[in-house]
Amino acid sequence: MGLLLGAYIWGTGESAFLVGRRVRSFTRTPLEAVGKRLVTAADLLHTAGPIAAYESLLSRQANHVKFLGPAFFTKFLYYAGGLQPTMQPQPLIIDKFVARALNANFDGWVLRDNGWSGATYGRYLRFAAEMAELEGPPATPAGVELALFKARP
Repeated sequence: MGLLLGAYIWGTGESAFLVGRRVRSFTRTPLEAVGKRLVTAADLLHTAGPIAAYESLLSRQANHVKFLGPAFFTKFLYYAGGLQPTMQPQPLIIDKFVARALNANFDGWVLRDNGWSGATYGRYLRFAAEMAELEGPPATPAGVELALFKARP
């Protein structure tokens, strides 16, 4: 749970007005259940990959935590993955800013601000890996994600 808390702090930044909203992930589900689901998702990340872990955290799935959506659980997966180059595809963060940048800068992307499917997450991970490969070293999929985040319209 410490990793999720860190992702929340990092992802919220200096905007403290959303802290009350973020804390609901820890108060609306028993903490033991939150911890168990996050550990299970992290284990799934390392055994079945980021798309399977992502899908397990979606609403109505085994590891779903109420009030924890993709914009924050992908931050959790990103850090739980530990930037291991052997993990392919690498888990990346997707949020409304990345989605908007994809929509604005690349043909064929029409994403909502939230609620992405596992298939969409997988497509995004493959796209970022392909972009990094086209760019060549030292480009990485995480660098592509950061560039998209910074390019938000």
